[in-house]
Amino acid sequence: MINFKSIKEALSALGDEVQTLELKISKTEQKVKFLQESPPSKQDLIEFLSSSIDQIGEGYQKCFERGLSFLQRNPIDKMQIPVNEGVLRAIRIVGATEGAFPPSPITMEVALCALLGPDIKKAIVKHVNAMKIENPGPPLKDRPKLLEKAEAELLSLRTELQSLKQEASAHSISI
Repeated sequence: MINFKSIKEALSALGDEVQTLELKISKTEQKVKFLQESPPSKQDLIEFLSSSIDQIGEGYQKCFERGLSFLQRNPIDKMQIPVNEGVLRAIRIVGATEGAFPPSPITMEVALCALLGPDIKKAIVKHVNAMKIENPGPPLKDRPKLLEKAEAELLSLRTELQSLKQEASAHSISI
C-alpha cells in the first residue's frame, strides 16, 4: 500500500528546502547589492578627499615656477617696490596656469590645494566627521574580496536551487 503521509511529508520537506534556498539567495543578493552600493565610511571619504587634494595640487608647482621664471630675466627691472602691474599679472601666484591662459576657478582650486592643502584637509576631516552617513558599508579596500565571496556564494546557492528543481522536474514533481 502507498504511504501518502510519507509522500506528503517528502513534498513538504522539498518545498521547505526550496523556500530556504530562495530566502538565502534573496539575502545574498541583498548583501551583494549592499557591498556594491552602500555609502563609504567617513574614513574612506577622508582618505579619498585627502588624496584628491594632493592630486589636484600636483600641477601647481610647475605653473608657479613658470610664472616666477619671468622674474628671473632682468630681476632688477621687474622686482621693484611698488610692484609694476604688468609684473603682478605675469607672476600669478594664486592664478598660476599652464601657458598664457587666464586664471579660472579650476586653476584657482589647483593653487589653493597646493598652497593650503594641509589646512583644507583638516577642514575636510572636521566636515566629514560632522556628517551623518546612514548605514555605511565596510571599508572600500575590503569590498572586492567580500564581493567576490558573496557572488561565489550566490552562484553556489542558485546552482543548488536549479539542480533541486531539475531533479524534481525529472520525477514529474512541480515546485
